[in-house]
Amino acid sequence: MSELPMDLRREALAILRSVPEWELTEARWSRVIDLLAAMESALDTDGVDLDAVSEAVRRLETCAPPRITPIGSIPAQTPQPPVRERVGRLIHKVSGAAGSATTGTGAIGTATTGKESAVEPVRRPESGT
Repeated sequence: MSELPMDLRREALAILRSVPEWELTEARWSRVIDLLAAMESALDTDGVDLDAVSEAVRRLETCAPPRITPIGSIPAQTPQPPVRERVGRLIHKVSGAAGSATTGTGAIGTATTGKESAVEPVRRPESGT
């Protein structure tokens, strides 16, 4: 897979990482699902279709939830597990398109290095009373 330009990669990762936090109507989720599929297809092509990735990112940005919900509007819902899974795969692919072999991403886009460490619990001295 060829590399994505740094600015496009940054934009794609930013929008993808925000998707799991969105609350949208079912109709808008349907549109998001189509755009995620288009982005995945563009990343899966030989050489990466940069124009298609850019277009998917631009259109995903327009799907973000409004800041103010009008009274009486259709109830919004959080993304279903298949959407979250696809977003996780896309974050991994976009991160991988940068040529980074040692850094991956978690299911909702949190970076992992494979060098996680255990945190020791704080031990409090026992009182002598």
